[in-house]
Amino acid sequence: MQHIQLKLLISLCFNSYLGYKNEIYDFLIWIYSPFLLTNQLLLFIVVLKNFAVGCKGACFYMWMVLAVVPKKGDNMGNSSQEIYQILEDEIISLKRKPGTIISENQLCEQFCTSRTPIRNSLQRLAEKGLVEIMPKKGTVVTRLDSNCIEQMIFLRVTVEARVLEEFISTCSPMDRERVRYALTSMSECALPMTKKDTEPFDSALFMKLDFQMHKIWFDVTKKDYIWNKLIWEDSSYARFCALDIINQKNVENSLSDHWAIMDLIDTRNVSGVYQLLEHHLYGGLNRLGARMNGEFKDYFKPLAF
Repeated sequence: MQHIQLKLLISLCFNSYLGYKNEIYDFLIWIYSPFLLTNQLLLFIVVLKNFAVGCKGACFYMWMVLAVVPKKGDNMGNSSQEIYQILEDEIISLKRKPGTIISENQLCEQFCTSRTPIRNSLQRLAEKGLVEIMPKKGTVVTRLDSNCIEQMIFLRVTVEARVLEEFISTCSPMDRERVRYALTSMSECALPMTKKDTEPFDSALFMKLDFQMHKIWFDVTKKDYIWNKLIWEDSSYARFCALDIINQKNVENSLSDHWAIMDLIDTRNVSGVYQLLEHHLYGGLNRLGARMNGEFKDYFKPLAF
């Protein structure tokens, strides 16, 4: 909106200077100029416009268009926050694998931007523990810490069991339906896996829906702050969950556990919550097992003895 207001203001001021009544024509050019491909094409439009209204002020008008109007390729939308979010999603979903090097030059080219927003984004990722910035060497995606992962699972089982028990005891019918809807969305997302469909399975979406379902009982019991600390503050745990889903193909087991949780909620049965969550949340460690020291050894930090 700020770009549109700026374009309209300069267009109106310049037309007042020229004395022509073609504000609407100018306004349309300026609005659609971000979608034009090159400066050359913009220049061509300006030349046609000046033939139509006369050449008075043509140089000044061309300068304004080329200097002020953002073109496609300037990547107006890729702010530091958006770049950070994209990189964070790529790292957590393992599109950027642990131990891989991130090139600032490649990121500048990818996002069509300068080094400043790239470096700001990498600094934020480093503060979160997702990358390590090594002076004069580069930036590397951090490896997973298996010790921290085990402790996070223990913490999550202990805390989430209490939260889920409270949710089961106090939730409204609407709250229960929110959980059922989230679980149904997970099941629909998993159809390519469960029915061996030819369509690709979106593991990142499945994990997002999984987390959204669990987040419901933290939100309803007003413990969303705890949820954010459990899931997003540790740089290893969310990526470990992605590794379990992507490489172990445990979708059917995960859905079975979640429907079992739904049964506890429907029957308001709190007695089996701890055992079920323990089975569910420790499942990743049990499934990956020795592969963490074999096939995925490079994903993890070496164990300290």
